[in-house]
Amino acid sequence: FSATYDGTTWSGKQILETNLSSTSTIAFSFDFGVGIGLFPTGTLTSVVLDTGYSDGVAYNAMMWRGSYMSGTGRVRLQLATSGSGSGPWNFIGGATCASGDWYEAGPSTPTEITCNEPYHNGDRYFKYRVQICSDDCVGGGAISPQVDDVIVNYSP
Repeated sequence: FSATYDGTTWSGKQILETNLSSTSTIAFSFDFGVGIGLFPTGTLTSVVLDTGYSDGVAYNAMMWRGSYMSGTGRVRLQLATSGSGSGPWNFIGGATCASGDWYEAGPSTPTEITCNEPYHNGDRYFKYRVQICSDDCVGGGAISPQVDDVIVNYSP
């Protein structure tokens, strides 16, 4: 893990060991404001995940585990799939299957992946995106939800 701070922004990278023979690097950047509370949103994009099925899978549901802390905020999810581990990656979600739409549900509540055909089914690799909102995803807030896990359910 290494990080630098320029007076406003922390940036750096973290090396994650995925098994004994490979590592993944995740770059990050956090901006801090003084006296404004939390930023409206924070977004995390996963590394590429391999289902292990060369013929691809059917993507069924997504879910997050954690809590709303004091009952405020929102957690939103998107999914991107590909037949290749190098992409392309098109993150979509929700009822419209558009890049600006998200799947939303409370903690430990699966939400059906409705954007399957022709977008996801049959693809071997996937990435997810989770967005944490401190309030309504527009204005900042004082407390944000806590996300401990993101689960993507699929079947061969």
